[in-house]
Amino acid sequence: MPAKSKLSTGPLLPPPGEAPSLRPGLTQGQRLELWIDLLETSEALLQIGLRRKIGPDGDMAVAFRKWYGERMKDHDQTMRHMLERMDRTWSDDGRQSGD
Repeated sequence: MPAKSKLSTGPLLPPPGEAPSLRPGLTQGQRLELWIDLLETSEALLQIGLRRKIGPDGDMAVAFRKWYGERMKDHDQTMRHMLERMDRTWSDDGRQSGD
């Protein structure tokens, strides 16, 4: 049975190809404004979640460092796994094993 993707679809994440696209005809500046808005909204949601977790008197900087450290630990594990898989799959001359 294949491993389930961490990016499985759910009620908030549509399947690939079914996500809404950007309005046609947007300039690069408008696209950039949308991206910045997305980043700012994501940061606000993160801060709300952290504040809820630590309470009104908690130290936001400490909470963020802890959260970020946990994300980077997960990221590093993923990268290590990918590199180990690539090492098993590719030979020393850069060709895929079995070629």
